[in-house]
This record gives sequence, C-alpha cells and structure tokens, in this order.
Amino acid sequence: MAMGISRRTMLSSAASTVGAAWLAPACARAGQAHFLDGEALAAMIRPELTVLGGAVQVERLGESGQGRPIDLISIGNGERSALIVGAPHPNEPIGCLTVLALIRRLVRDRHFREQSGWRWHFIPAIDVDGLALNRGWFSGPRTIDRYLAHFYRPAFARQPEYGFPLEMPGYRFDAVAPEAQCWQRAMEIARPDLQSSLHGADSGGSFYLLSQDRPALAAKLSRQPATQGILLNDLGEPGAELTRFAPGVFSYFDVAPYVAQIVREGGAVQDQWSAGRSSAEFAAERYGTFSVTCEVPLWEDPRQRSARPSGYSMADVQRMQHAAAAENGRLLDAAAPLIARPHADPESRALADALAEAATRNTQQNAALAALMRAGAGASEPVSLADLAQLEPGTEQMRAPAMLARLARRQGDTATASAAETLLARRIAALHARSPLRPVPTDKAVALQILSITTAMEELA
Repeated sequence: MAMGISRRTMLSSAASTVGAAWLAPACARAGQAHFLDGEALAAMIRPELTVLGGAVQVERLGESGQGRPIDLISIGNGERSALIVGAPHPNEPIGCLTVLALIRRLVRDRHFREQSGWRWHFIPAIDVDGLALNRGWFSGPRTIDRYLAHFYRPAFARQPEYGFPLEMPGYRFDAVAPEAQCWQRAMEIARPDLQSSLHGADSGGSFYLLSQDRPALAAKLSRQPATQGILLNDLGEPGAELTRFAPGVFSYFDVAPYVAQIVREGGAVQDQWSAGRSSAEFAAERYGTFSVTCEVPLWEDPRQRSARPSGYSMADVQRMQHAAAAENGRLLDAAAPLIARPHADPESRALADALAEAATRNTQQNAALAALMRAGAGASEPVSLADLAQLEPGTEQMRAPAMLARLARRQGDTATASAAETLLARRIAALHARSPLRPVPTDKAVALQILSITTAMEELA
C-alpha cells in the first residue's frame, strides 16, 4: 500500500473527513431542506465525473416507469465491489446526498480512489419518478406541514426496495417494476460484495439493518450515531419481526420465511404481502452479497432522550393507534369513488394507486389492533417517553390523509380535500404540542451513512 497507509485506515479517514466541504452546495443551513430530485442530482454529479475521464464508467441501466433515465456510475479499480443505491423510497432523499458526497470524495481524492481496494458502483437515485413527486418539500423550511403537503410514497409493489422477483410454493411475484429491473441489472454488473440501500425516516433516531449477524460490526455501528449527535433508535421498525444484533442494529426483514409461514397456516398471501423480495435478500441469494442499511431521520424528537415513564401503557398506545386507523378508514372510505376513478395524469394515478393500497392496509391494521386489544396483549406494560415517541400515531398515520388531500386538490374535490386537510392540521398541531421536532442537520446524516458504508468495508476487508 502506497505511503504505508492501510486500506482500513484509509476507509476510516474517508468517513471522518467527509463533511460540509464535500457536500457544499448540496446541503443547506440547519432547519432548511435542500434535497435533490433526479434531474438536479444528475446535474450536480455530471461535472464531477468529467474530471475523471476514462477512470469512470457510466452505464444506462434503463428508464423509470415515466421514462426518466437511471444510470450506474462506476469508479475505482479495487478487487472488492460495492453497490450504493440512493432513494429506494422517494420520501427518503438523504441517500442521494450521500451518493453525491462519496462521488465527490472519489473524484477529488485520487489516492483514496485508487488505493481503497474497492470498485464503487452508484445508482444515485433509483426511484426518480417518486422523487419528482416529492420535490415540493425538497427546498425551503424543513417543516412537517410542508413535508406532508408534498408527500408521496408509492404503493408497496411499486417500491423498488421490495420489488425483486419471488417465486415459491403458494406465492409468485413477477410484476417487477422498471426501477427494480434497473437495480437487478446493476447487481448483474457489479456482483457486489457489499450493498448499501440508503434509507431515511421521518423521526425516531437512526438505526441499522444487516443481512448477517457480524458482532464486531454491529457493536461499532451501534456507537456511531452519537459521534454525529444523532439519537440511536433501539426499537428499529416497531411491529416488524427483526432480530436485534446490538442496540439499534437489526436484521433485515426476510420475506421468504414470512410468506412460507402464511402458506403453512393456510392464509392468503396477497392479503398480507403484495410485493416481492427485498434488495438485500435477493442480492444475498444471487451473489452472496452482504448488505448494510443506515436509516437516518429528518427530525429529532427530544422525548427520545428521556427514559422517564410516559404515563401511558401499551394498551393506551394501542387505543391511540386504533383510533387513528379508524379515523383514516372513515376518511378513505368516503373518498373511495375519487380514488377508484380513472385518472389521466401520472401524478393523480400514482397517488390513487398508493391510496387504494393504503385503504386496504388500514383496514388490516385496524383489525389487527382490535384483536390485540381484545386479547389484552401487553395491556399493563408501561411505556417510556422515548418509546412513546416512536409507538404513538405519528407522521406515518398522516401519510394517507396527506396524499388524499393532494389528490383531491388536483381533481377539484374540495370537500374531500378540506376533510383531509382538517384532519392533518389537527394531528400536526397535536404533534407539535407533544414535541417540538428539530431538523437533523443534513451533513451529519450524510456523514453517518458514509460511516456505515466504510465501517462495513473495513469488516469485509
């Protein structure tokens, strides 16, 4: 190794030195949102790549459902291969800035580019159509109101992250969207040793997903959020059956065993799972890939710093969740004719598709919550303030009303728009009364995601 610097040291240095200098001008001051849609991201990456000439390869993977280009950018000549994917969910644009920061580092630091031991492959943004439908909140004040006014998240089967083919007894998913097809093509090219799908969250702190239990790596990751002043989320995804490897570090959700269990119990898989495999599960089976995901939040809820009792039990939380789901159900039922109506423009079709699925999922969630309440599951279990901040109905229960308000406005249905907006305003006000959410600095979130990637690279070296 040139200059006596090990690859391990080099990767650690890359993580520690990335910051505002590598991000500018992509990141804005605290409290401001300054994220990028696919076109803006490509425009910022393009001049960076011209510096490298033949040292970078750009390959067209295909196009999105609406015809937007999706490219794979490959840099470096190391023996190991890494695939890093931005915007697997379009309301989680932080990963696009992480990709931009890493590309800038590779372009401007020749020693790091040539001596890291890795060939880096990037899909800057996989759900470019979804990013375009979220860009209304990508700049300006980062507030819950603006976020929800321009919020979009596709129906589950249309999400690239869980859009990989799955065929097993009792279930088959082969309606692979163009975006997931592009992702598969990138895997065929990169044959990655490491994959990082870059996710985000509304609030709740940062947590990690690993495709294998690697204790040393899990322990390191668990300590990293504190280095960036970001809270660690030790609940992960509440309700998901994940194995906990270390505080805030969990397994990915395995789709195939879940589907197999539904089939064994005689259930209808489509009633509980409407998509395919995750990128991590597919890559592990096809290429032996190790995957790591670092989820970073848009906002911090100060209550998460308190272990004090909240004064609520799990039964109280279940009642709150049930009441919110029931209220959503009434709103969506009343709007069923609007949602089912044929829509000519792509934005309305996308919103209606997501809302149709949201109505079905909401009914299922409400029934499951009612069953838990009847069974008295965890009724007397006290809930801390930190856990309450993640378990109570929060912004996730506002997403369907937000998309409904948006669809209704586009279609001139003022009564439905007013009903959805009134519900949203009441819930947002209640959220602010409970907790003054604070924006997480974008450069800190990006640095944390880069740390997760370079730390995983060290583990695999």
